[in-house]
Amino acid sequence: MKIFLLSAHQVLDFTCHKTYQRYIQQANQLEKVQRNKLKVFLGQHISQNLSYEQFTKKFPLTRYGDWKSKIEQAHSTGKNTLGPSKIIRFQLSSASSEAIQFIPYTQLFLDELDAAIGFWLSHVYCEYPQLKKSTHYWAVPWLAESQSKFLENSSLNDKRGLRNLSKGVLNKITQSVPSEIALASSVDDALFATATYLVADKRLGMIAVWSPTTALQLLDMIQQFQDEIVQVLKSGKWMREGLNFLDVPKSCEQCYKLQQLNLTEPSAWKKLWPKLSLISTWDTASAPQWIEQLQQRIDGVAFAEKGLWTTEGVVTIPFTDRFPLSYQSHFYEFLLQESNQVVPSWQLKLGDIVSPVITTGSGLIRYVMDDELEVTDFYQQIPCFQLLERKMTVNLAEENLITMQRCGQL
Repeated sequence: MKIFLLSAHQVLDFTCHKTYQRYIQQANQLEKVQRNKLKVFLGQHISQNLSYEQFTKKFPLTRYGDWKSKIEQAHSTGKNTLGPSKIIRFQLSSASSEAIQFIPYTQLFLDELDAAIGFWLSHVYCEYPQLKKSTHYWAVPWLAESQSKFLENSSLNDKRGLRNLSKGVLNKITQSVPSEIALASSVDDALFATATYLVADKRLGMIAVWSPTTALQLLDMIQQFQDEIVQVLKSGKWMREGLNFLDVPKSCEQCYKLQQLNLTEPSAWKKLWPKLSLISTWDTASAPQWIEQLQQRIDGVAFAEKGLWTTEGVVTIPFTDRFPLSYQSHFYEFLLQESNQVVPSWQLKLGDIVSPVITTGSGLIRYVMDDELEVTDFYQQIPCFQLLERKMTVNLAEENLITMQRCGQL
């Protein structure tokens, strides 16, 4: 297993480094890269060759409500009504204006996300080379039963395959937790299964979650249900019927460790996971107070900020203590808060307060994200941002977890 893990990370590192180099080498060609991205998108989606200026006149700004009927039609008919690329799955999102949102994920869109993930992961490998010898946990959104049925009924959806086969194999080797956990019958079961898989993984090196509250919830779950997790790892059987569809992790070594640990001690977590070196989460708005709690709960682990990622797309990625635009991913415009005008990324100025407007391979065109950012710096020609306010909710699963915590249910 160790050889497979090292080999998988070597392949990922090589692929990611190529993405990293492209980002650096073209950082002084922002307008050229972005105009070309728009040209390719328009050629694929509407078979027209429009300039940016013509594009803005032809297509208005949009929000989820403008796409809802087309997304529902794609789900019911099995045909992608948003663009030419096959929809691989619908990904759950949540926002203050819409109770439930399903964003179509196509291969074109996943390739755009890969541009950001590859850059970030290459940077992480350089900063923390020990991660090449460990497994990682990337948070998996939980799907409520009604939402899961929405996905199951779609002939377009592939719940298990976000990537191509080769990437799927690499992910299975390098990831601690299977994506199928998203199909658990309740958020409590999903969190328990995640905690159990993490405890069972002695090679865990990185935990990457949207919000620090999610990491806190995982630690709370392990601490509160320590005895139950021990029984699962010892017996190889779930004690919860809602998890019977999942393979059961089994580890006598980790089971014994967990039995011996006092998890109220900050040093205990490194004894459970000796290779754990990094927790990645966002650090904006109310997050710092939760990160401080997380730092008090667990010793000997570094904390790294995320950029602005949402279900609809990625905007910024961390790099050299800044958060530059992920300009190799989507086509970006920005809504100026002061004047309510829309400008392309290459026209941003220092101090601008903006909301992102993205056009992506999912088929969403000029989609307004109501997050508020400030242009604080430039990396060569690439604007760097500080996230001032997140107007969208974290994630429906995380929102439920926070609510349950406040209500004393966890």
